[in-house]
This record gives sequence, C-alpha cells and structure tokens, in this order.
Amino acid sequence: MIERVITVEDLDLYRNDILEMFKDCSRVFDEQNFLKTVDKSSYLDYIERFVTGNDSQVVGIFDNTQTFLYGLVILDSIRMLSLQESCAEVHVLTSKSIFGPILRRSYERILEEMVPFAVLYCHIPRAAVFASKLVKDIGFKKTGYIPAALPYSNSRGEVKMSDLLIYVLDRR
Repeated sequence: MIERVITVEDLDLYRNDILEMFKDCSRVFDEQNFLKTVDKSSYLDYIERFVTGNDSQVVGIFDNTQTFLYGLVILDSIRMLSLQESCAEVHVLTSKSIFGPILRRSYERILEEMVPFAVLYCHIPRAAVFASKLVKDIGFKKTGYIPAALPYSNSRGEVKMSDLLIYVLDRR
C-alpha cells in the first residue's frame, strides 16, 4: 500500500472510489446530516473542503500502483504551537475491500510516519462498533462521551439517539 497526501486533482481521478467508500461506511453521517439527502457527488465537495482547508489535510491509502484509492484519513481542526504542542481531529473513510489487518497497518503507518501531532482525537457514534474497535486497536483511549448526541439507525433499522464516544491518542 502507498499512503500519500490527497490533492484536488485526486478527487476527480478517484471519484468512483471515494463514492464507494461513502457507500461502504454508512455511519459516517448521522441520520439527520444534510449530506444524507443530497446528490452523492456532494460528497466530493465535502472532502474537497478538507483538501483545500487551511486547518486540515487528507491522506489517501492507495494500492501499490495507485490505480485504486482505498481509504482516506482526514486531519481537521489542526492546532499547532510546536510539534510537542499540537492537536488534530481525525476522521477516516475506508473501502470495505481493505477492512482488517491491511487497513490497520496502513493507519498505523500514517500515524507514525505522516502525522506529527502530539494529540489526535476522534468522535465515534456508539453505533459504529467496528470503528471503535479499530481506533482502540491502534492506540486511542476512550476519554469520554456525549450522551444521546446524534440520531443513528440501530441494527433493527430504528433511528435512536446514539452516544458520541470520544477517543484520544496522546503521544506527549
């Protein structure tokens, strides 16, 4: 796998791969998020805001020939006084085709080699159990939660308010 920073040009080149990732990761948006109701091409605009933002960066996970884009790691709300005093929020979006050990190794490489921030944090709905397991496996610790924060569908398809879990990776 190859991990590298995503460019605006990549959004067009890997359009279908990105749209497939959104399909594979249905819990990226809560049930009332406006992006659930718009044309799916708006998902690319959503990612472009992170690619072009002043306080964000997007790293892609590609196959060895860079024919396919399998995942995105979005670093947002970047705050930095120095390398020892820095923080970023992490979001991920991944194709089901690399779920498992390959994905975990790619995320670990990105965190070790490309992400210099001392503190990383993420918010994960309680309903997204695989995402919670993944972040715990790569070293994040649950530090809290926001009760009944967002509406998500449960396993029976019922929309219920879900807790939003807060995970932190503190490398100081």
